Amino acid sequence: MSRIAQLPWCLGITRPHKSGDAALISRMNSHLSDLATSRPEALAVKPSGLEAKENPALWLVGAPLPKYLAKGTKGEIVHVHPEASSHMVLSLKDAEEAMAKGWAELHPLSGVMGWLPLPYVMIYAPRDEEEFGVWTKFVDAAVAFTTAEQH
Repeated sequence: MSRIAQLPWCLGITRPHKSGDAALISRMNSHLSDLATSRPEALAVKPSGLEAKENPALWLVGAPLPKYLAKGTKGEIVHVHPEASSHMVLSLKDAEEAMAKGWAELHPLSGVMGWLPLPYVMIYAPRDEEEFGVWTKFVDAAVAFTTAEQH
């Protein structure tokens, strides 16, 4: 499903993002918690190390970190912003598709001097139930990629 939307104009390296409502953000964070509960040997929810500490994040735990996650994210897979957009680590193929369909943009520091993995993307905030379903598929794909599952 392609996302049809005009991106907001901005000055600088980041875009303003849609304000998310509390119920949506709660559902997004619940999805992260559900994933961690279903795979406690591999996943945990902890405060983000890349954003404000009050932003919950899904982390890879319990195994040596892949090299592409170790330096910049230290194992953080995805976090949700207060405005309901989110950053996550996707495979190159998934990130390319997400950007081509208008769901994501590459973080300006993605792949720069190894600080953030390539591709580290920002997924736009879901605007309705159907888009929330797409967002959960991106999160599931990020987990599959970082835990080396086939998807």
